[in-house]
Amino acid sequence: MKKFILPVFFLCALSLGGCGMVQEMIFEKAIEAGSGEKVDIDMSQESVDIKTNEGNLSVSSGDNVKLPDTFPKDIYFDKNAEIRMAMDLPEGVSVTFVSNESVAAVKDKYTAEMAKNGWSQEMTMDVNGQSMFGFQKQDRASQIMIYEDQGQTLVQVTAKK
Repeated sequence: MKKFILPVFFLCALSLGGCGMVQEMIFEKAIEAGSGEKVDIDMSQESVDIKTNEGNLSVSSGDNVKLPDTFPKDIYFDKNAEIRMAMDLPEGVSVTFVSNESVAAVKDKYTAEMAKNGWSQEMTMDVNGQSMFGFQKQDRASQIMIYEDQGQTLVQVTAKK
C-alpha cells in the first residue's frame, strides 16, 4: 500500500475540486500503471475511495468531513474541532483538524488526555513552534503534530492499527 501514498496525495489534490467518471477512470489507469495493481476509485461527496488487493484507502477533505468510524475511541479528539481531512488506510487512520486553542493549550490537553487513556509518551519534539509527539499503548502507536498556520492551530493525529 505504501506505493500508493504519492499517487493518492496527487489524486486528492486534483480530484476533490471536480469529480467525474472520466477523472476516476484516468486516475485509476494512472495508479494502476504506477503500481501494477488493479484499483477501483470512487470520487464522490468530497472524498476519494481507492480499493486494491492490499486493502482500501479513503480520503475525505473539505467542509463536511466526519471523524472516521475507525478512529480509536481511546485517542483524544476535541469534539469542537473542525475536521479538514480524514484518511482511512489499511494500516491506520489520520485526521487533520483546526482547533480554536493555542498550540501550547492543545499540546497540554493531548499530553494529559493521552496519559489518562493509558497511552505512554515515547517521543516529543518542539521545533519552530511545532510540537510532535509519539505515543505507545501495548502494540499500538499514534503520532500527533500540532502547529500554527495562518493564525489557526492545526492538529494532525495519526493512529496505527
